[in-house]
Amino acid sequence: MKAVFAAASVAALCVAAHAAGAVNTSADARFKAITTKEWVWRKVQLALHDEGNKREPIPDYFPSETPTAEAARLAYWTNVLKEVDTIPRAALSPKVQVDYDVYRPQIAALIAGEKFRDFEMPVNSDSAFFDVESTSEPRRKERANMLWIIFMVLLVLWLLGLATAYTIGGLIHLLLVIALVVLAINIVQGRSAL
Repeated sequence: MKAVFAAASVAALCVAAHAAGAVNTSADARFKAITTKEWVWRKVQLALHDEGNKREPIPDYFPSETPTAEAARLAYWTNVLKEVDTIPRAALSPKVQVDYDVYRPQIAALIAGEKFRDFEMPVNSDSAFFDVESTSEPRRKERANMLWIIFMVLLVLWLLGLATAYTIGGLIHLLLVIALVVLAINIVQGRSAL
């Protein structure tokens, strides 16, 4: 009798474990299908090359940066995020939960990049330069004042070095050139003199 009870207990545990595994596998499979589909789409959209796959050809085109293409990317990633959000994190296996914790913020960041129009940022700039706040009128005046202060300090140092006849090689003349460059930048940008 004890043997039958033990066998029944083991069988019940196996069935329960298999059922739990099936739930995880179902959620895991859905998550894997979403991420795989999105990655294939992303590689085509952004002309990416999977370096681990030696058989995959290198894209021979640049990604489209038109407003239409960017709007399509925003819509696609928004739908992907909605699909990912339909999968309860707790239903995923522990390994896939880690993937979920990485993938979901990544898609959210791609959506934010589209919403903030990062694609319009000049190639050789950084995010601080492109910041809307940095182009506001008070910030522009602040930068203009700083350039004039730099110009005046360099000019005073040059005059001081010239007047005292203590020059360290071409350093004094280098200060004058830098001051003139700052002055030229201010003039070209249309700022009034002093």
